[in-house]
Amino acid sequence: MSKKRSPLGFAAQAEQQQAGEPIKTTVVATREGKAALPFWVPVSARQQLRILAAEHDTTMQALLAEALNDLFVKHNKPPIA
Repeated sequence: MSKKRSPLGFAAQAEQQQAGEPIKTTVVATREGKAALPFWVPVSARQQLRILAAEHDTTMQALLAEALNDLFVKHNKPPIA
């Protein structure tokens, strides 16, 4: 289970934990219902992705979502990324 960062400082967060209170977190509205999917790639792959995004006037995130959807379709899964 991953921990979300608290908008409060570490001291306030520790006080909440000691008091048995749930830790208060905030989620940016555009990230609601989404999860981070970090993974390691060679630096050259990241550079190439950045160049491709610039050439197509889009974002790296949009290109990676497109790649995930292509992978899902290839394996007979619905494109939901």
